[in-house]
Amino acid sequence: MHTSDIIVIGGGPAGLLAAGTAAELGARVLLLEKKDRTGRKLAITGHGRGNLSNTASRKDFPAAFGQNGRFLNQAFSRFFTPDLLDLLDSLGLPTKVEDRGRIIPVCENASRVAEVLAEWACSKGVQIRTSCAVRGLEVDNNRIMGVRDHKDRLIPARAVILACGGASYPATGSTGDGYSLARDIGHTVIPPLPGLVPLNTAGPTAQAMQGVTMDDAGIMLRVDGKKRGEARGGLLFTHFGVSGPAILKLSREAVPALAANQECTLEIDFVPGRERSDMDRSLQKALDKSGKQKLGNLLQQFLQPKCVAACLEQTGIDGNKPGHQISGAERKKILFWTKELPLKLTGHRSMQEAMVTLGGISLKEVVPKTLQSRIVRGVFLAGEVLDVDGETGGFNLQAAFSTGVLAGTAAGHMIGKPQSQEKLP
Repeated sequence: MHTSDIIVIGGGPAGLLAAGTAAELGARVLLLEKKDRTGRKLAITGHGRGNLSNTASRKDFPAAFGQNGRFLNQAFSRFFTPDLLDLLDSLGLPTKVEDRGRIIPVCENASRVAEVLAEWACSKGVQIRTSCAVRGLEVDNNRIMGVRDHKDRLIPARAVILACGGASYPATGSTGDGYSLARDIGHTVIPPLPGLVPLNTAGPTAQAMQGVTMDDAGIMLRVDGKKRGEARGGLLFTHFGVSGPAILKLSREAVPALAANQECTLEIDFVPGRERSDMDRSLQKALDKSGKQKLGNLLQQFLQPKCVAACLEQTGIDGNKPGHQISGAERKKILFWTKELPLKLTGHRSMQEAMVTLGGISLKEVVPKTLQSRIVRGVFLAGEVLDVDGETGGFNLQAAFSTGVLAGTAAGHMIGKPQSQEKLP
């Protein structure tokens, strides 16, 4: 059996960076991955192209994670976007910037990123053992002693880094194992929910526009009638409801509210670049200028054909009516539909479609400066297993890289001390 100073559980972005960093500090590191290869979830990020980080500044980055974002300040201070890009460039993976500050590899191949990072970890001396699940952590007197693998064999270690991901995209290996392992040694786990996930809507409205994609839509989320959030960006109507970047962003607020049985409604603005009064004037001008044109054709100046059909159906206005016959009341109905279309939410898609996991190990039980557990000495936590999640656009992956490096650094430094100096933070 391999003799290890540190065992890293999970071969994703956090685990690989943690393992390689600790090994650089001279620790003997064993990485255990339950799937047949490391980096399976990393390999599908950015639709397979690899959205690795974002150009947002270190000052602004935590805001993408909401109220828990401040917890990441120490991790970002230790390893941030420029450090990641330097590492990747040194490994022959230059990057480029795309829209909304997204950073992807020039090769546009996320699988290659996963392969290169695994090779880098191995070059530092990390031993990677795949197809090896962990069934439990061995603890004695609040000190980690090692892990038990899927065959119930004890693998001793002075430190363990828990980096086995959340519960989203379970086919890649993220099945919530880390939550069970942490809970078994006394940690509190905030119940996991799907994050950055499409939303289900009531009624036939979204289905009537199935397949319609908008590059720029304005969307407001109301919870129990009160504004909870808003987003502007891509929107896709589907057979079950709505998806797209703007929807995924708002899902981080909508999903917990739905879980709490609160009433959630989206308001869709099809022309967010125009104030309501300006849109009203433009609509009136179009009706006056093209008065003989059928309303259904006239509205295609503002809406896609499927949206026009849905608008007429929902408002009950005859699309064959000439523009000059449209009353003021009918115009206001069209205006309301175009600027404030309400869609009641009935639920959300499952973890199989979620990009991240909401919830996880309580941050109150983790030391931000080292990511060491406050419950058990020698246990460190990194990546999506923590109760921290961010917006789309590379933020979550950067958090995984950064927390991995911080955990690996702290564990590596701890190994350099006699066990008598290891103290529970």
